[in-house]
This record gives sequence, C-alpha cells and structure tokens, in this order.
Amino acid sequence: MIFIYLTNLLVLKMINQIKSTFLYSTLLYLLFLTGCTDHRQKGAELFAEAEYTEALWHFQKILKMDPRDAMMHYHVARCYEEIGNFDLSILSFSKSIEHNFKFQEAYTGRARCNFKLKKYNLAIIDFSNALNLDKKDEESLFLRGLSYMKDSVYKEAQRDFIKLIELNPKHHKGRFNRAVNYAIQGNELFALSDFNYLIRNAQLLQHSHFNRGIIYQHKNLLSNAIHDYTTAINIGLINENIISRRAECFILIKQLSKACEDYKALEKFNPTVAELKRKEYCQGM
Repeated sequence: MIFIYLTNLLVLKMINQIKSTFLYSTLLYLLFLTGCTDHRQKGAELFAEAEYTEALWHFQKILKMDPRDAMMHYHVARCYEEIGNFDLSILSFSKSIEHNFKFQEAYTGRARCNFKLKKYNLAIIDFSNALNLDKKDEESLFLRGLSYMKDSVYKEAQRDFIKLIELNPKHHKGRFNRAVNYAIQGNELFALSDFNYLIRNAQLLQHSHFNRGIIYQHKNLLSNAIHDYTTAINIGLINENIISRRAECFILIKQLSKACEDYKALEKFNPTVAELKRKEYCQGM
C-alpha cells in the first residue's frame, strides 16, 4: 500500500511539472505572438506613413524572433528600397526568396532594385522569374521591356510592351515606350499611331509631342514638326535638344529670324553652340 501511495505521489508530481512546463511554454509562445503582432502592426503603420527607417526597426525585431519569416524579409527589403539602399534591399529580397521560392513579389522587388542599379541583365532574369509565377504582372512586363531597351534588345522589348498593352490598353507609359521602341527600329508608322493615341488622350503630352515631332522631322514634314516642338515647349519641355531641332526646321523652311530666336534661347543651355549657329545664320539680325 505504501508503495502504491508513493507511486501515486510521484505521478502527481510529474503531472504538475508537465503542467507547469506546458503553461510556461504556452505563456512564452503567447508573448512571442503578441510581440510579433505589435511590431508587425507598428511597422506597417510606419511604412504607410513613409517612416521607412522606423518601420525597418520593427520588422527587424520580428526577424530576430523568427529569421525564417519570408514576408518579414520582404518588408525589410522594401524599407531598404525606399530608403535608397538597393544593395541591402537585394540581400533581403534574396533571403525572402530563400524561404519562399514562389514569392513573386520578391522576385519583382529584387529585379526592380537591379534595374535601378543599371544591372539590366540581372533585372531581366528576375522579372522573368516573376512572370513565370504571374504572366499578368504588369510591373514586371513594363520594367523587363525597359531593361531590354536599355540593353538594346529591341525585339524582346517590343514583345513585352505589346503584351502589356494587350493586358492594359490604358498603360500609357507602356504605350509611350512601345512607340519609342518602334521609332528606334524604324517603324515610324506604328510609332506615330501610339504617339497620336497618347496625344488624343492627353497622356505624357510633353514627351509625346516632342517624339512625334522628331518623327515628322525625319519624314520632312517640317511644319508638323515645328508645331509639335512648339507645343512641347509651351507646356514645359525646354532643353538644348528641342530648341536645336526646332531651329533646324525653321532654317529648312527659310524662317531664319525664328531660327535665330531659338539660337538666342539656346545660349542658356549651350553658349558655345549657340554662338557658332548665330555666326553662321544670324549675321546682321
């Protein structure tokens, strides 16, 4: 009987210890969850308020508790990206991908940072990875198209811009760059079609008028070119290139006084060239 009694006491003691350990573990786990939730919420609020350094601190606190949290590595990467530290951002996007190799937004983010660092070949690889996971990712299609353009791979760029416009006909930056890409390849008719669309819909007007003017100038439609250059200047696009181009058109249609006015304006941007042109065309004016 004594043996049974002692055995029962031992069992009860073990049960109490197990209960105590379980309660302690549960309490620690609940405290862990509460801490994570607080930091997650505060970090998200600060990020939304563009307080990226402060948000980063909260997200890093969570990673100290759980270094395998792919989403938190992504949030850290986004903070670094917004701060402008693209190298650290790439490292954090890479860690996010390590813990979730199907994290499409992380591939897009890493590609976006490589694009900003002008590492276009690396950007193209990751934009392609993102598009393998989501073929309708407009950001990846657009920026991969730009990356191909930067690398002078114009046919691949064209494919991306065409797909993008098919998905979203109102993607005006995609249409603009498709037009520029058409013009680079010598397809001026298609380029004009896109620029005309943008101008009709009052999108990217300064640069659309300027680039349409270049096409008209190449086609020797000089009055049309002057009209587009003048429109672009009147709505705020004024630089050495556009002033010089309009002056060239004025010279070709024998309006030297207007060309000389442009060369006078050119002094602000390139005094040396302006002086040479005025000596050549504006003697006595």
